[in-house]
Amino acid sequence: MTDGRARLWERSVEKEAEMARAMVRLAGSATVLGDSSKFGKLTPFAVAGFDSIDCVVREEAPDG
Repeated sequence: MTDGRARLWERSVEKEAEMARAMVRLAGSATVLGDSSKFGKLTPFAVAGFDSIDCVVREEAPDG
């Protein structure tokens, strides 16, 4: 898609996940910041396993 100003835009969630995977792979460390509504949900594209994540920050303690 173009915006009429010689710029291309990608609206694909798959491309966003691909970019996030690259950032996790290249980062010295990776931190996940998410509120409790995001945990326990499935999404169409995986970004990283928890073995790739150094820290998880959320507003409340996890259940269990």
